[in-house]
Amino acid sequence: MAKLGKLQLARLAGMAGVGSALVVPDAISRSLAARGLMEGTGDKPGSEDAFAVVTAAGYRAVADAIEAGQIKHRPDWAAIRAKRGDKV
Repeated sequence: MAKLGKLQLARLAGMAGVGSALVVPDAISRSLAARGLMEGTGDKPGSEDAFAVVTAAGYRAVADAIEAGQIKHRPDWAAIRAKRGDKV
């Protein structure tokens, strides 16, 4: 992998939502946490899931899914236009 500069890494991290947190964890985020793909940010007993964040393993799982074609990483402009009722 090519070495990236500080600003390049910051741009990628921002676009990927690094540092974002889910304020109200749910069953899905808890199941992801159980797999090590998300984690709670709480530092007191009982507050482990106060906010949920994606772990490095979670970002790797997303990258793997993109490469496998399971999820799209580009907007589907045609579907967006169709939903808005735009004429081509």
